[in-house]
Amino acid sequence: MAAGWTDPRGASGGLEADYLERVADDLQLILGADIGIDAVEIVDVEPGTGADGRGAGEPGTEGARIALRARYHLGERTFETIGPGESLIDAHRRLRARLVIDRLRLAFSETVEPEHQRRTGAGRRPDRPAR
Repeated sequence: MAAGWTDPRGASGGLEADYLERVADDLQLILGADIGIDAVEIVDVEPGTGADGRGAGEPGTEGARIALRARYHLGERTFETIGPGESLIDAHRRLRARLVIDRLRLAFSETVEPEHQRRTGAGRRPDRPAR
């Protein structure tokens, strides 16, 4: 894959890079062929903050010490999802669960939003008539 596998803590290869590559392959199966993975990263979680660094995390993630962050795109739209955990394996499990939900949301929005825009005229340029 062409995605970047990085560990901002300084490890530059070896087992962690291999693990991140395997995680990316696994995430690609969840997201599907139409979504491209740009990067998978290991992120340290500061004590007392959520995985995104903005405060308390969701229930069940209070003991999170590490997180995996996936960056991916669908067309020109880019997304980022973070899975916090007490270990890399736990973070991977949580990231997978969040990506399943993200994939469902993307499929729904790609199906419903274009139809909604056609009916309401949302997104239509004012100089073009509706069809």
